[in-house]
Amino acid sequence: MPTLFTIPRELRDAILGHVVYAAINLPTPTAPFDESTRTEILDLDSQSWGHGKSVKYLKSSSRLGHFPTLIVNRQIRAETLDLLEKLPNKHSYKMDLMLINETDIWATWLSVPLIANRVDEVYVSFRNVGIATNEFNEEYQHEMYAGKSLLRGGCGGPPYLTWCLYDLLERFLRYGPTSDLPPELEAPWGAQGTYWQIHGMRLDDGKYYHHSAHYLAHYVACDLWMLLRMSDHTGRFGKILYERIGKIEVRLDGELIADEEEAYARSIDIAERFDNLKWHGEQRSSKYEWPEKEFERWKPATYKKRVEYGLPVISL
Repeated sequence: MPTLFTIPRELRDAILGHVVYAAINLPTPTAPFDESTRTEILDLDSQSWGHGKSVKYLKSSSRLGHFPTLIVNRQIRAETLDLLEKLPNKHSYKMDLMLINETDIWATWLSVPLIANRVDEVYVSFRNVGIATNEFNEEYQHEMYAGKSLLRGGCGGPPYLTWCLYDLLERFLRYGPTSDLPPELEAPWGAQGTYWQIHGMRLDDGKYYHHSAHYLAHYVACDLWMLLRMSDHTGRFGKILYERIGKIEVRLDGELIADEEEAYARSIDIAERFDNLKWHGEQRSSKYEWPEKEFERWKPATYKKRVEYGLPVISL
């Protein structure tokens, strides 16, 4: 009787292809949510003011979880890697984000064919699941922080959700789609395109407390534009987007928002915006602000980086 190792290589490749081409299923958006499957990853010196603790990754999100045939034996591992190299979209990643009860973000890498320094596109779906409660969060004693919702504002800063999304984006742009970070890991170069897909979803008990998908699309797009504006307040946070991304799109249920009132959410050509980028702000001495002199040094250096990384540029 034929076995996996005695059948022709072509048939074995077809079998392995079912593993290689299959993505992880979307997490089920129904309560109660099993927090035991999630974990924080706090090994990054992030600029998100500690809000990375609200971003929870799937515990089994390693590459072996995506492709279990890598650990069968040496022959199957080699043939699996060979198939991965032949994938037409081997440098395209997919991620799912769920805003859980407005208190945590659950991040799941659905498809990561190959770990690479340069990625063609990253497709991110963003789903809003559940509603916030009025339960008091004893971690914060000040009444400003009494609610658990990430949509609450900070002391003069944006809502916590902004910092959570920034932590997730910064981690990927600096270290890629990794789980626990090896100390010798080299940062990836960048992503040609980043696509945010906002999905409408309403639970049976959502009622009007459940924020609409349109609201979240507006929220994500405004955050991105705020970072890309590179003011004295946002420059030190936004510069990594110019250094490592070619294009950003925000879509609502598959459609690119393109009407005049929502112009902020259209496809963002980073090269064009970088070409027209000017410093915005006032000359101050706060350590949290980005001075004009630093901007003047940063822009030509970033242009050289984009050329080196193969990202689109407009000649200076």
